[in-house]
Amino acid sequence: MRPTGPFSDPYRGRTDFNLITDATIGTQQALFPRPVLIETLDEHYRTPVTYNFNLTFEREVMQGIMARAAYVGSRNRNGRFGVQLNPAIATIPGATTGNTDARRQFAADGIGTVNLQVQDRRSNYNGMQLTLTKRYSHGFQISSNYTLSKIEGDFAGERQLTGGEIIPYFMFQDPALMWGPLDQDHRHRFTTSWVWDLPGENLSGPMRWVIGGWQWSGVMQYQTGRPFTVTSGTDNSLDGIGNDRAKLTGADVNAVPTTPCPSCVWYFNPAAFATNDLGTFGNVGKGAYYGPSLHIWDMGLSKNFRFSGQSYVQFRVEFFNIFNMVNFDVPNTAVNNQATLGRITRTDPSSGDPRILQFGLKFVF
Repeated sequence: MRPTGPFSDPYRGRTDFNLITDATIGTQQALFPRPVLIETLDEHYRTPVTYNFNLTFEREVMQGIMARAAYVGSRNRNGRFGVQLNPAIATIPGATTGNTDARRQFAADGIGTVNLQVQDRRSNYNGMQLTLTKRYSHGFQISSNYTLSKIEGDFAGERQLTGGEIIPYFMFQDPALMWGPLDQDHRHRFTTSWVWDLPGENLSGPMRWVIGGWQWSGVMQYQTGRPFTVTSGTDNSLDGIGNDRAKLTGADVNAVPTTPCPSCVWYFNPAAFATNDLGTFGNVGKGAYYGPSLHIWDMGLSKNFRFSGQSYVQFRVEFFNIFNMVNFDVPNTAVNNQATLGRITRTDPSSGDPRILQFGLKFVF
């Protein structure tokens, strides 16, 4: 039935809302088509909690140079997760992916997907952080940082590459499938940043105006790749959830394949994985493999042209990814798409930009 009210009150004039009961679901009086989608919250909805702790040692190893070593930890509890309360029953004779809704436990009542939001996810982070910093003196400062860390848990992956519900809630939740590295897990990360006042400030006359006052700055970043999970891409478990993992075939994951595309380049061997057997959930662990590493160099040059007092014009030229290094995304991981399985088809969506040159002019007074 088409609502007669305005957009701000589309159901104005309707008086049949009291007819929405279990008995009217699927009838002409109901407002929703069959099968009905239900979204609900756990009655024991717990507040998410994060515990942070660290232990840090610092020492000046030379005049103006400080070294720091730290342990940083974090524990997240009561994280949000979606559970399917009305999965399809896989043991019904004739079960296929084409009759998923008809095999749900409450299909006879016209009820389809029932999503329950719970707060029972958890994650752990442990990291070692090493820092060496030279304070600004003699026109130069630099800071280098190295982090060795690990973050794992049973959260769903932000990009659905390492998480999501796999096994119906009433079945055994295999820790090998549910617990593992999260999307944010970059085992090694190294950064260096610097600022250097280039020589020439002590010159006089026109040479000082042209050569003096330049400053060179930059940031270098390197980190190892993030985890990914090879999925089946096919609901062979027949539960209607659709997050089945792939099955290991025993072939070498790192072997170089020659078929079906001899001219293609693979990140891993697609022959090492197959779709999971009917009635199973696969056996590839959560975040079992890691994608390509990331390298970025950003640099900038700036100069202040002073006139009088506190007034000056600043000219800047900035180079992002100055060496035009290619940073790739993780490979395609769905076994049901054999044409792209194991191949990388795009750059990293957050750090995959090519070299960018930017100019700026600012007047300060």
